[in-house]
Amino acid sequence: MADSGYESFNTFAPLVRKRMYFVIRMKDINSNGILSAYDLPDSKFDTHIRTTLTRRHTKETLGNHNTYTILQPSTDFDFLDENCMYYDIEFRIVRIRLDNGTYICIATNLSEEEFPLEEINKLYRMRWSEETSFRELKYTIGLIN
Repeated sequence: MADSGYESFNTFAPLVRKRMYFVIRMKDINSNGILSAYDLPDSKFDTHIRTTLTRRHTKETLGNHNTYTILQPSTDFDFLDENCMYYDIEFRIVRIRLDNGTYICIATNLSEEEFPLEEINKLYRMRWSEETSFRELKYTIGLIN
């Protein structure tokens, strides 16, 4: 479980490859994060992203943004090189509406059957509760001014 600072294909790929489960908050669809490149609804949703990552700028990759995600040269991704030009990846995206009317997006590879949208919401709230408690502890013992 991780916050949006870990939003990266370079984080997701090894976890998916090793069949390790993850729940990672992402920047919302209207920001400059990974999800801004996809055509997603501006409401609550639970969907999958299936894409082929590449650094190649060809007619095929440039003209087919539903299939390919072109990574910039400055984007870290350990699984593309001269021997591997394409990397298929799939993960689930859940967008949850908070009580204050804003949304959060979460990437996961947990199944919809075992972890429907509301269960993902509960998991994230548990993590946030832990984060808030840790911050309060740091202030209490003087680790932060």
